[in-house]
Amino acid sequence: MCVKHSLHNKKIVRKTLTTKQIKHERIPIYDTCKEVITMNKVFSIAVLILLLPVLVWAGGSKDNSKREESSSSGVSLMEAIDLSAGKIVENIGAFADRIAEAAGKHRIAVVAFESESDALSDFIMAELSGVLFDRNIEIVERQGLNWVIKELDFQMSGAVSDETMQSIGKFMGAELIVTGQLRNLGDTYRLTANAIRVEQATRASIPRFDVRNDRAMQNMIAALANQTLNTRAADYGVTVDTKAETAGTFLDRGIQFAMRSEFEKAIADFTQAIQHNSNNAFAYLHRGISYHFRNSSGDIDRAIRAIADFEAALRIEPNNADAKQWLDAARQARGR
Repeated sequence: MCVKHSLHNKKIVRKTLTTKQIKHERIPIYDTCKEVITMNKVFSIAVLILLLPVLVWAGGSKDNSKREESSSSGVSLMEAIDLSAGKIVENIGAFADRIAEAAGKHRIAVVAFESESDALSDFIMAELSGVLFDRNIEIVERQGLNWVIKELDFQMSGAVSDETMQSIGKFMGAELIVTGQLRNLGDTYRLTANAIRVEQATRASIPRFDVRNDRAMQNMIAALANQTLNTRAADYGVTVDTKAETAGTFLDRGIQFAMRSEFEKAIADFTQAIQHNSNNAFAYLHRGISYHFRNSSGDIDRAIRAIADFEAALRIEPNNADAKQWLDAARQARGR
């Protein structure tokens, strides 16, 4: 259009001007063309300004879609706990089958779980313990476990060594010790369970699971923070009113009595645990400790029994440092 308009201007000029005038006059052939180009630029800039919010919105929507797609990947927290429990059970192993045959059931201690809050960690441990219980696994009673950790001064802060976990497992008569982490990766969480075979002192292979960081997950975390979400009832736990039937449950109930300084009842339960499994070094150790505490009045017979139990524990577990320390304490108390 600009070219045609310029030619038209030329024709008009030739009709009204002489040849000489044409040579000396400056005819603005391209002025109109420049105006058109300028107008086109203005129009283009205006269009871009109008479209900019739309482009920004479209980019944001695309990013949101990516986040939604990312958060939709993975499984729910409860699904991840269930899958982890299945893998834990698979990793108990043939050695544990022989222990369970003697003791009555497989026995696992869920010791610690790291997450962004204590409430969330407690929830995961309770749910994992419950799912394992549903799979016919005997769970070390949590309150008694905490008492043992405190009484024996196990260091649970920071990175806990496999050796510490193994010691706790042996002291509680567990075949497997379970710890874990739930880490916030932004769009997702990652649930990792660590299982240590107590007797072999080896780690079992447990896959990691990505957990959706969706609205349901955030609502659950908020409810736990506000203490408005009930965790699973401790139907797998042992109290002084529990009917004990296995070496593990007698051990747990005995610890409950010891926590209440009811040492006679504790001794009776530890004795039952030994009768169910005579190779349970830690039932001997717990009973010896109860005899030792019960011997505050200087009863020589109880001192002798405490020493005998610590020695029995060392025959089964010769390298058990706790049994050695308690044996030395009992001998000193008796004056030997």
